Amino acid sequence: MPCRSGLGQGEIKRERPGLLVLKVIVLLFTVISVARAAERNAEDTRANPNDVPDYVREAQTCSRVDLRPALEKVGFEWIRNRGGRESNFSFAFTEMLGLVIGQAVSARWFEHWQEDHGVTSFSKLQTATRAILAARVRACLESAVPSEDIESSRLARLRLLAKADLGFAFAPIFELFGTKEYARASFTPFSCNEENRTNHRPRASFTLTESKRNANQLIDRALSAKRLSLVHVQSPIPHVYAIAGRRLSASSGRCEYLVRNYEGPGCTGAACEDGSRWVERRDLKVISAWSLEP
Repeated sequence: MPCRSGLGQGEIKRERPGLLVLKVIVLLFTVISVARAAERNAEDTRANPNDVPDYVREAQTCSRVDLRPALEKVGFEWIRNRGGRESNFSFAFTEMLGLVIGQAVSARWFEHWQEDHGVTSFSKLQTATRAILAARVRACLESAVPSEDIESSRLARLRLLAKADLGFAFAPIFELFGTKEYARASFTPFSCNEENRTNHRPRASFTLTESKRNANQLIDRALSAKRLSLVHVQSPIPHVYAIAGRRLSASSGRCEYLVRNYEGPGCTGAACEDGSRWVERRDLKVISAWSLEP
């Protein structure tokens, strides 16, 4: 009978025990090697953040935040108008303060109080902020002393300029802007009883913090903690804005900040949203950033 090679019908091929063990060892070694290589790649990525594609790095540091609903819940309007005031500062600062204490502080009250107490430097502003946070100073609420007093503010300025009879002598006008009389005339009088003042749990652990070299880190830290931050920007003249949101742009893949504006609902451009504007993080020319940090 001729000799046949291979398996016959009904026969089962069996691995030798030694060969089977060897294959299992090789398979385990391969799995472990792949896992270690992946871990090394992850470590290299963390050690060399510049090797990470821009869109990945942007996505990692740009979780979506919108603080406008929180501001509205506290008592601030979604859209606000600072009227004849030159600066956003009082509006932005009292919103930052209001989110921390849970009550809407009147920007108009703060302007008067700032003037009365000579708050003209960052250190004095820190001291004033601590007093309000610690509830040693009870601020007037926005509901009792509305800040959007547009016409009276403009008319008061016009009356003061007319009284000064400065005409078109621009230098004296600019000197006038820095006087206490001008500041007083810019805002109409108001009254605020004890029932209409802040009554919050002391938050003395918070400190007004400023950052110049790491401004974006301060802004992102505040947003992640659902807190407002203020930025002093050069665009084209120095101005203060509140940063009230963050998102990853679907079109550019870049991180954007929501720059809160106080000029009513109107603004131009695709990035305009209810009077505020989305600006790419890298395009915001920040001189310094402020935030209340625990």
